Amino acid sequence: MPDINDSTDVINAPIDTISMYNSMYNLNQTMQQNMRQIDTIRLTGDPDYDFASLMQVHHNGGIELTNKQIANGTDTVLVNLANKIKNGQEKEMQMLRNYTENNTPGASNSAYLKELKSLMKSMKEDLDNHSKDSIMQNNIDVDFASMMSLHHKHGRDVAKLEVLYGKDPQIKEMAEKMIGEQEMQIRQLTEAKEKFGSQ
Repeated sequence: MPDINDSTDVINAPIDTISMYNSMYNLNQTMQQNMRQIDTIRLTGDPDYDFASLMQVHHNGGIELTNKQIANGTDTVLVNLANKIKNGQEKEMQMLRNYTENNTPGASNSAYLKELKSLMKSMKEDLDNHSKDSIMQNNIDVDFASMMSLHHKHGRDVAKLEVLYGKDPQIKEMAEKMIGEQEMQIRQLTEAKEKFGSQ
């Protein structure tokens, strides 16, 4: 297997290996770009408004990951799961967009804002560590399962803060639903990755 950190190895690798390397690189790049977009959001300290703002951008990154799996994946179970994730997040994005378009931020909660900033810092560190530790598997399905699991874990943790601090019943209900769905999908992604590891 070529060393992805060695440009000579990548240049001399077979075409199919280079294709898979590019797929992994693009998945990682998608995650990194999504995190940079999240960093540009102006936090208000209103749990409901900040959650709705953050998750619109976060979901957009998740949808980009699913699009790559749908276009390039070879595992039917994971392609179907990617489609399910995409459809669910597109619907949630519309609801979140409606909320931010029809509401203004309320009072800032300093305790919430402190926890959210701490979480966002740890999310960036998680992604950086994941990117450094990841080994190219030459398998778009395995790479998608790995990256999508991390993306879901971050979304779940943001949703947990909304459940803890949020005031709007509709937004809190959406967050609770997200937590349940994403934890279930994380298990499915982990099982799929382990299945490939046993082959």
